[in-house]
Amino acid sequence: MLTARSVIIAVVTIAVLSLAGAVIELAQPPDSNGFGHDSYGTRAYGQRALYEILSDLKMPVERSFVPPGQVLRGDACLVLWSPDPDVVQFEPGYLTKVAEWVRGGGTLIVAPSNPGVAPRRLVPTGSRMRGVREVSPLDELGLRGAAITWFDPGKSSAPPPPSEPTPAPGTAKKKSPLGIAVSPLMQKAREYCSVSVTADGDLAPLGAVLATLQVPAEELRVLNTSTGPTPAGRIIHTASDGTVRTLVATYPLGGGKITVVADPALFLNESIAKADNAVLAAHLFHRCSAICHIALRGEAVAARHVVFDEFYHGLTIRGNPAWLLTRHPYGLFAAMLVLASVLWAWRESRHLGPPVPEKPASRRTMGEYVEAMANLFFRNGCRAFVLREVRDGVLWSLRRRLGLSPKRENVEDLARVLGRKDPQAAGRLQDAAAGVESLLQGKKPATEMLVVQTARKILRCL
Repeated sequence: MLTARSVIIAVVTIAVLSLAGAVIELAQPPDSNGFGHDSYGTRAYGQRALYEILSDLKMPVERSFVPPGQVLRGDACLVLWSPDPDVVQFEPGYLTKVAEWVRGGGTLIVAPSNPGVAPRRLVPTGSRMRGVREVSPLDELGLRGAAITWFDPGKSSAPPPPSEPTPAPGTAKKKSPLGIAVSPLMQKAREYCSVSVTADGDLAPLGAVLATLQVPAEELRVLNTSTGPTPAGRIIHTASDGTVRTLVATYPLGGGKITVVADPALFLNESIAKADNAVLAAHLFHRCSAICHIALRGEAVAARHVVFDEFYHGLTIRGNPAWLLTRHPYGLFAAMLVLASVLWAWRESRHLGPPVPEKPASRRTMGEYVEAMANLFFRNGCRAFVLREVRDGVLWSLRRRLGLSPKRENVEDLARVLGRKDPQAAGRLQDAAAGVESLLQGKKPATEMLVVQTARKILRCL
């Protein structure tokens, strides 16, 4: 039946089930079914291969989905691998905190995103605010002057200025019918070529295990080290014309270290298995996480945790506030609040809908019940039945009181035994029983007054 009470209950039930379903869905890993540009991505542009290589080498690797700032701990080697450009633009304060953490002894590996391209998600055209300074991740991290440029490995032309990156032929961003700019990485697979590399400085030991790297054939991103701080170590490629281009560089910053990988494409799924890219990834992360060389032979040792900060990469930025219920302590606080509300409502006896009217009692007192039963018996000519029941009840009570057997539940036996102790009581019993018997046999008219008097007389024998 459709009532106000049932409608309210249905609405509350649907709301609770919807909230529970949303929380369960949000609590699952945000893996995007492998289509993301992140460490869950299994497509060519993903980084799942890098994550699994580190895991197979027994390196303590994990993903972080907490808000910025909570991942900065002493036993972590933080990884910012191609962070979301929009997040970098509007949340540069996190990079400043990361720089302070590195100065205190932290270790960071960063691969800046391609300028002007959002590789992880679709960015609506015109979403960047005009007139706002473009935030450079390296500048915010304390490496002011270090710039990312690009060149084609098959050409000897000089790279364009870093502030105005020129798209290579055939890689201009296309627009979908909805007016959304699509990253070149999502249009087609990139072409790669092999280049020879060498190492110097702190990274010189890697020169013994590196010979060639597979790099993008067009728009290979390199680090301009001629300006800004001097790197402590580099992985470089020397072109045929003698131009030295830096692919990887390490910078000391206070008590910590920052490793910059100029092009994130070096360790994508489509390139990491080619040439010595996997070897470079293993040794680079091994050095940054302070793992001793025995770990590369498959033995686990204590080391810094390699943490991919997927929150800053844009993977877990959600518009649903219910996502907070999956985080500690927000979920616990919400559960305690709901439990307290339920207990308060139960204690106050709060009910949904209008109050239920009280049902009047059919019998308020025992006297009314006895009177009603008496009227029933007398109205239907049951006076003989009432007298018989009263007499039998008195005889049964006396027999129980005297301790006799049920076979001796008659007037003669009871009067004989009762006369031994109280002859007067035995006489009253016999007189009262005789009066009842005369009324039952019809010797006297069973009027209402006579029946009542006879019943009272036999009841006095108790």
